Amino acid sequence: MTAAAAPGEARPLFHVRSDGGLEVASREAVFVRKGSVVWYAGKVQFSHEPAFQGTRFERILRAEGRGNFFLSDIGKSAYGRPLAGQSLHVEASRLLALDTALTFRLDPIHDFRNDRRVDVLKVHGHGTVVLSISGSLLGHDVSLDFPLIVAARDLVAWSGNLVPSVVEDRFLEEVMVPDPVGAPKIRFEGEGLVLTEPPRARRRASDVGRTTESDRRT
Repeated sequence: MTAAAAPGEARPLFHVRSDGGLEVASREAVFVRKGSVVWYAGKVQFSHEPAFQGTRFERILRAEGRGNFFLSDIGKSAYGRPLAGQSLHVEASRLLALDTALTFRLDPIHDFRNDRRVDVLKVHGHGTVVLSISGSLLGHDVSLDFPLIVAARDLVAWSGNLVPSVVEDRFLEEVMVPDPVGAPKIRFEGEGLVLTEPPRARRRASDVGRTTESDRRT
């Protein structure tokens, strides 16, 4: 979380409020998610970032000009992740705002068998990445002896020397938490940290419309 400025000090670029909203004090430019701006003040121009075209990052807009913003992702909270020369890989649906001082490049995880991909942005440098999350984050330490397998829909971000790949094992659909969407299962190998969100309650596609015990009690 980014701290608020003391009286007389310049406001920080990002300030995460206790209610989960995000205050932005831009002096030149900043990246913000389309549809998350509650209000803004100042002479600001919004434009699409050419590098994001054709990806799930198309919703991330460049806001040029000096101005103040308030961002809110309904049902979720902003989470600031400052970088001091490190790199961070961010899954597309989790990115809320980005410091333009950071460099970035697209680094998707490809699922060639099913002709799809998980859009990921690798950011690097000195600045802050703001994520949007529904609850608490889980941190998973990955080592050479202990790889990690997670569902892509639970993935938030990762750092370190990790190599992600899609696991082609249909049996995992029965082993892991049911996922009607059928998101890819990602295996991380190497050394680093993976951030995920605890999965929400889900039902198998075959269970949709089936009466449960809790349904009978209501």
